[in-house]
Amino acid sequence: MDTSHITPHQPTTDEDDASPRPALRRLHKQVHRAAQEIDRLRTENRRLKQRVQQLEQRPAVDEDEAFVTLDDPDALRTRIEGFIDTIDAYLGDDAASDAESAE
Repeated sequence: MDTSHITPHQPTTDEDDASPRPALRRLHKQVHRAAQEIDRLRTENRRLKQRVQQLEQRPAVDEDEAFVTLDDPDALRTRIEGFIDTIDAYLGDDAASDAESAE
């Protein structure tokens, strides 16, 4: 079989559009987004390490000691309202008992 008359395939302009360039551009964008996310996570990690160091420098608190944090005002408000409700219920029971005793 004589193959001397066969010429190597030359891509046409339509075939150029099917080149891997769009795929490479997408991959490049994905790599760029991943790198940005890694940078963001590293920054957050540094911030969290500093926060841990700050917390470790605080004095230790025993479980028996009262301890209030001001990091979450809503949680603090809910906790205080719970204490008030408990005290009101206790005082209400005592006031009712005192009234019955006085009769």
